[in-house]
Amino acid sequence: MAKMILIGLIPLLLLGCSQPTPQQPVAETTNTEQEFEQPEETIYLQVAPDKVECAGYEGQSECLQVKRVNVARDGKVTVIDPDWGLFYESIQGYTHDPKKTAVLKIKVADIDYGQGEPPADAPLQSYVLQKIIQKK
Repeated sequence: MAKMILIGLIPLLLLGCSQPTPQQPVAETTNTEQEFEQPEETIYLQVAPDKVECAGYEGQSECLQVKRVNVARDGKVTVIDPDWGLFYESIQGYTHDPKKTAVLKIKVADIDYGQGEPPADAPLQSYVLQKIIQKK
């Protein structure tokens, strides 16, 4: 009886010592730039010479007054929205001139805060000056 059990266990022991069969490699998940590539867009804003008092997420401050505009290939500026709106964020690379109206080409991109939620008072987009189209 013991011989029968031993003979039955030998194939199981041999199976345990055999080499594993090759399997398909498991694709590693990595956080590449492509996976987190943030959508960008280009906008054109007309900026008024005067700033106005506004209450932003950082408290009381001065905001730019802006209008959305289109700029044709020939440089002609067409106003999309005739009403001035408040612009609460800063525009990287732009220094405001309180004596002149400016038309700006701006790159807008979502800010990537990684895995977590952004702070409640943090901006969700960044604004970078690409070109001053017009200043008068």
